[in-house]
Amino acid sequence: MSDKPTPGSASAAKKAAEAEFRVFHKAMFVRLRRYSSRLLRQTEGGYDIAQETLAALWKKWDSIPPDKRRQAAYVIAHNKAVDEIRKLVSRDTAFGKLPAPPETYDHDAAADLAVIQAAIEDFAPQERAIMIMTMDGLEPSEIAEVLGIRPGSVCSRLSRTRSKLRALVGRRRRGTHSQRPTNDPALGGGSSA
Repeated sequence: MSDKPTPGSASAAKKAAEAEFRVFHKAMFVRLRRYSSRLLRQTEGGYDIAQETLAALWKKWDSIPPDKRRQAAYVIAHNKAVDEIRKLVSRDTAFGKLPAPPETYDHDAAADLAVIQAAIEDFAPQERAIMIMTMDGLEPSEIAEVLGIRPGSVCSRLSRTRSKLRALVGRRRRGTHSQRPTNDPALGGGSSA
């Protein structure tokens, strides 16, 4: 017997890969769009980068180990976003404004979010990328692979970034009546019991 794939088995393998990619696409498109949009500070470009990333990933799909595909997607998206940032002439493109407050609106949380969003936009691109990928649930080792740095560097930069954000939120809160600690895991906070 020959080890060569038969036409039927090759077709079945292709269909299985396509189905697997569709599931991956559905799970990752919004994350990649959000990540790219935040790096670019504009929503429109994030959509294009997410699409381009997934198209590029599909071309390499069979050559990437399944456990490395998410990281590969972030590497491609990151590189495409950095290329796009280099092309942008001006920083006048705004990320967007907070939505209008609903009836039961937590003004303190909204103000904290506004401070955090503004601060993240002012971070250096690598700090911004680390923070965004952390908020998207990537582990330091995955972030390190995406950015081409050591996991320890990711952890130390993330720690410094979280400290900066906590200080900014703390300064904002000292100017208001709210004195509650942050429970936002992105800031390294937790519930205080």
